This record gives sequence, C-alpha cells and structure tokens, in this order.
Amino acid sequence: MKGAVFYVTTAGPDILAAQREHAELSAAHQTPRSCRGNGSARARIEAYVAELRAAGRGVPALPARQAHRHPGVPAVDGVLQAPNVALVARLTGVATSGEVRRYLTEAAAELGYQVGGLRSALSIWPGSGRPWRPGLGPLELATEVVQMRMACWIVIAYLSGMRDAEVRELAPDCAFTEDGPDGRIRHKLRGRVLKGRKLTGEEAEWVVLDVVHQAVALLAAVNDDPTHLFGHKGMTSNSLVLFGSVNRRLNDFRDHLNELCSTPDTPYVPLHTAAPAPDNDTSAHDKPQGEEGEDEPVPWRLSTRQFRRTLAWHIAHQPFGVVAGARQYQHAELALFEGYAGTSASGFAAEVAAERAIAQLDYVEDLYHDWNDGHRTSGGAAGRVNAEFDRIRRELGDLPGIIASPARLRTMLQHLTKTLHPGVLNDCFYQPSTALCAKRAQHTGRPLPLLTMCLTCPNGRRSSVHLPRLATARAQAQRPLDAPAGLSRLQTAALTTHIADLDHAIAELTSRLRHALEHAGIPVRPGTDQALVHAFERIVTGNPEHTRGALNVSTLCAEAGISRATYYRSPLAKIITGLLRTPSAPRPQTDTLTADIARLKKADRALRSQHAAEQREARATIAAYANHIQTLSLRNAELEAENATLRESLRQGGTVASLPVTC
Repeated sequence: MKGAVFYVTTAGPDILAAQREHAELSAAHQTPRSCRGNGSARARIEAYVAELRAAGRGVPALPARQAHRHPGVPAVDGVLQAPNVALVARLTGVATSGEVRRYLTEAAAELGYQVGGLRSALSIWPGSGRPWRPGLGPLELATEVVQMRMACWIVIAYLSGMRDAEVRELAPDCAFTEDGPDGRIRHKLRGRVLKGRKLTGEEAEWVVLDVVHQAVALLAAVNDDPTHLFGHKGMTSNSLVLFGSVNRRLNDFRDHLNELCSTPDTPYVPLHTAAPAPDNDTSAHDKPQGEEGEDEPVPWRLSTRQFRRTLAWHIAHQPFGVVAGARQYQHAELALFEGYAGTSASGFAAEVAAERAIAQLDYVEDLYHDWNDGHRTSGGAAGRVNAEFDRIRRELGDLPGIIASPARLRTMLQHLTKTLHPGVLNDCFYQPSTALCAKRAQHTGRPLPLLTMCLTCPNGRRSSVHLPRLATARAQAQRPLDAPAGLSRLQTAALTTHIADLDHAIAELTSRLRHALEHAGIPVRPGTDQALVHAFERIVTGNPEHTRGALNVSTLCAEAGISRATYYRSPLAKIITGLLRTPSAPRPQTDTLTADIARLKKADRALRSQHAAEQREARATIAAYANHIQTLSLRNAELEAENATLRESLRQGGTVASLPVTC
C-alpha cells in the first residue's frame, strides 16, 4: 500500500513527464530530417556526450528486455554493455548509423552505461537518497505505466472498499467533491454496485480520501477510453482494452516493488512464512536432515478480495492506526462510514461490523487473560466484570496446569461484548441505569464538560492496558501547571483536581505503597525496605507466603521477616502506617471478605434490634387499642340499655316534658 501511494503521489507525475518527453521525441522523429535543425550528426552526438559528462550520467544502455536480440553483449549488474542507439538518435535528432554506435561505445568506456536515457528527472525514494528507479527509457516507461495503473487500482480499491468489478467499471468523470455539513470538503466517487444486482448494476457513491482522486486523475491522463477509467489502447494495436488479469498484476506489482526497493537483506514487501508444498518427485526420506517440518518464507499471494477485507479488519481492529504512514485509520473510518451509512448498497458496513464484533471479542479475551494473570483492575465496573470472569474461570477450570478450551472461553465471554465500549483511559461496560453520562448529561442549555466522569462512573473499568495512557494523561495535565504562563485560579483548580483523580486511578492499578513512596521521594533501599515493600504487595494481592494475609503491622512484619522495632526504624513505616489507616487502602481479599462479613453482621444486628423494637411498639399499640375498644364497647352497652328503658317508658304512656328554648 505504501508503494502504491508513492506511485500515485510521487512516481506518477514523473511517469507523466517522461511520457510527454517521449511523445515529443516521437513527434520530432516523424518530421523530415531537413527540418530537424542544423549541424552535423557528429556535432550533435558530441554535444550530447558532453551533456552526459557534465550531468555525471552514463550512456543509455540497451534495455534488458532486448538481451535476447544481442546474445553476445555482456551484462554488468543487470545492465547490458551496449548503447541504445535508437534512443540516442531520437534524443539528438540524428539517424542511426554504425558511426554513431562506435562513438557512443567509445564514450561509454569513459562514462559507463546506465538504464533508461530520457532526460525527465526522477524523484527520490524516501529514506534512500536515490531516485526511485535507475532511469527511464521507452521500454521502461511502458512497464512503469502498467505498474502505475496497478498502483491506482490498489489505492482506489483499498481506500474505498469497492470490489474489483466496481473499480474497473468507474467512468473517467467518477470523481467529484461536495461540502460536508461540517464545512470540510468531501472527496467522493460515483459508480455502480454490481454484486447481487441486475446486469447494469445500481448507482452508488463512495466517500474517499483525496489520494484516491489523485489516482483517478493519473488514470485519466494516461488512459484513452472515454467510457471507462481503466480503459486504454492496447500495446500492439490502437483498439481499446479494459484493464484485466488483476490478480496476476497485483503479484507482478509486488515483485516490481521488491525489484526496485528491496535492500540486500530484506525484500520491500515482507515474505510470508508458510510450510513448503510437497514435491511429488521427492519423498520425505530424500529430504536433508534437519529440514523436515521447517517453514519456507514465500511471497504472499495477493488477490483482489483481500483489499476490501483488510480495510474492514483495520477499521475494526485499529481505529487509531495509520494509512500509508500518514493518514489515520480513524480519519478513513469517519470518511468511509459517512458514505456507507448513507448508501447501504455496497454492503461494506456489514463486513466492518462483523470484523468489529471479532475485535470486541478479542479485546474482552485479552482483558480476561490480563485479569487471570493477576494484574490489578479498578473502576466501578471492576467488581462486576471480575466476578463474571471468576465465574467463567470456575466453570472452565482455567487454573494453573489446566488448559482451558479457547473456543469455549470465547463463547462464554461473548455476552460481555454487547455492552463493552473500549476507551483510552478506561473501558465502559455500559448500564443505562447507573451510567453517569446518562444521568448528568441533561439539557443544560450550554456546554458542560465533565472531564473525569468516566473515571468515577460505576460502568468504568481499568486494567493494565490503561496504565501507560493514564500516566501520559497525567503528564499532559501537569504540563500547563509547570508552564511559565500563569493560569487562572479556576483553571489551576480544575487541572489540580483532574491530576488528583488521575493519581488515584494510577494508584489503584499499581502498588499504592510504591506510588506513595515515589510521590514522597523516598527510595526503596535493598534489605529491610525492599522486604517490606514485597511483603506489602504480596499481602495486598492476596498471595502471602508466611502469614494468613491480614493487613496490619504485625502481619506485615511477620511476612517480611523483621521485628516491629526494625519496622518502626524504617523510613517506610510512616508511609505504610498512613496507608493502613486510609479507608480506601488496598486490602487483601481475606481482609475485604472479613470486613464485609463484619459489616453485614453489624447491619444484621441493627436490623434485628430495629425489628424487635418495632415489634414491641406494635404490641404496646395493639394492647392500648384493645383496652380502648373494650371500654368503648362497655360504654356502648350502657347507652343501649338506657335507650331501651326510655323507649319502654314512652310506650307505656309516659309524658315527655318540654323544655323552654333559650337563645
């Protein structure tokens, strides 16, 4: 890919310039000799040789492809030791003759021979300090035009995700630009999707990078077909032909790059290590001793399908990688996906999604192995994810000395990829109910940056892969504070708080003790200090060797093999004691479980006491209500008896006294 981009951006303009020069020479060669200027042939040849001598160039040699026509001509380093009289005749405007040949042969004895002969300058191959090829003559130019077409195909296919047939069906005017919604120019290709469609295909657009437009411009400059970008005149006739045999041309281009750019020790395109194919004429017993089972490096066999799949793999696995040494894959992903999100005709987004799912599972598997190897983790989701890892390990029996099934492991880890969002400073195992970004990202009507939201989110999880990134982030945050230019009070407070949060995250992934000692500037000396640090780390990681693992001074001294008096004389004692008194100090699993049990028992006792008090209060309330109910029942009975007596008296003719009404 790097070689193809070089051809499009650098070698291509050189080839076009050489083409123009060759076309001018051919046109001049067709004019009558009387119109080619004055001067004898000898004078012109002498002037040309003087030009070569002044430029430090050799006499143009016969092309290597014509060696079969001159069987007696020797070759030195692949260069035939005979002058290219026909080319020199065109360059000087003279007729070919035996005298010209003799004079050029004499000049070559002084100047030597070199490949090519056209005057067009060649660019420097990066990092070599020399031209990208020895020289260009008519035959070499024809070869380079073919290789340039192949380079353009590679750039277009790889940086667009188009299939081979879709690339070769592009029209000369397929490239165009549009202004994106963000104000940036979008480079696009207009073509047809053919797979699974009717014979004529369906129109579609692809968003690409600007180097793809450069490749289209090169093809338009060298090709002649008004309907097909890759159509051109044949080598032996003037009829138009379509660029074909792409798989063969791909491998020819690989070999061509190796021929031009390899070093004596290493081919430019690396070889692929593969087992050698068996030879039907040689049995296994005929192999030299020591060669059985050895792999033989061979050139990778390129095919058109690999480009589309490779781009999908890179977008999924390396979102921060580089295209052609200069372009970020993230840039390519954004540009490409803008097109594929708008037109699903190409089907490329599905391939990227499949590769991304594999990449997610690969990443979760790496997290599992990192945890299983004993590396520290932190973050709000660490407990939840680690518990799931522990469950999987118990079911797999993934213990030392036992080989767990990789396929079964990936199957059991699959469900974790559904909520995983890998990040730079931590990973997010997203749960909407606990996500800070979902809770705090309300409509405030103004931007509200929350730099450390993920560091404190219950869905965040950090592992050893994030440690160097956290350290880099801390250094970047510290840089403005150390700069001579002063910051405002609010900026200083924000950066200081951010640095404290990063320090906390780093300390959770490293030994709190070592981090505290580095921060305090206390060196760890061999002997007692080193023994204390190692004992502290063994206890904290749950791997004590001489004790039961309780994190206190007595156990630490026993684990380190020193006395308490020796411990208190150590300059580390103050730091360690301070860590032991910190509520957030790292604790071994036994201490954590013991503390959890004590906390739960205390909570249980409090709940039981509260429940008993509530029961006693409820019983007292029930008794009071019962007494009230009994009193009210007796009083109600008395009132009913009095009411019955009054009714009986009234019935027997008694009188009712009328009382005066008073206001």
